[in-house]
Amino acid sequence: MTERAEAPKPHFTIWPEYGQTFLWVNTEGTHALTGGPYSKAAAALQRGISKRLMTRLTEWQLVYERNAFQSTEHNGRRPYDWNGFHKLGIDLAVQLKEELGDRARVFYEKPDEDPNCHLNTRREVLVDGQLVEAE
Repeated sequence: MTERAEAPKPHFTIWPEYGQTFLWVNTEGTHALTGGPYSKAAAALQRGISKRLMTRLTEWQLVYERNAFQSTEHNGRRPYDWNGFHKLGIDLAVQLKEELGDRARVFYEKPDEDPNCHLNTRREVLVDGQLVEAE
């Protein structure tokens, strides 16, 4: 009897980008991001994400699109609160991990518009909700 190799788990990354794209599937074996499910396993998991979580992710994404370029004070407006934005985004990534469990890996990545995007740029959400630096 031969053992079948287990298929690699899909990798989902929460990373805001324009055009209402916030949930990315990593191309297998790379860190490249694609805006849609390019494997049957990823597509099946993505369809299983709760409507409530998808609504919250969509709302979070819209906040990004409205505010991303307010990184510095401009015309008397205060700089955008990136810390608050990331706190909510990470909370949503943790919720996604809770919904998907061990069936997928979940990452949170800061957008380039954040002046501090080079700090804790990409982190993986573990099953217990902890974050670890990702490569």
